[in-house]
Amino acid sequence: MTTIREIAQLCGVSVATVSRVINQPLTVSKEKREVVERVARELDYRPNESARALATKRSGLIGLVWDTDHRRPGWRHPYARPPRHRC
Repeated sequence: MTTIREIAQLCGVSVATVSRVINQPLTVSKEKREVVERVARELDYRPNESARALATKRSGLIGLVWDTDHRRPGWRHPYARPPRHRC
């Protein structure tokens, strides 16, 4: 997996410049942007979503809380074990 550090080293620019090309391309000169984008394409660069979530403190995930209370049988979790009945 290619990192922005590797792209920066190959292009002769800073990691910050590569990050700006990816996130805010209009803040980088056209020449540098084209070089960085070309190298990123050649190396098949894909942003690491886990690293991005850690850096931005936003994951874009939605959680679901499912109540499996046995007193409300209509709201059972679909994978929960059925209650055992004792004879």
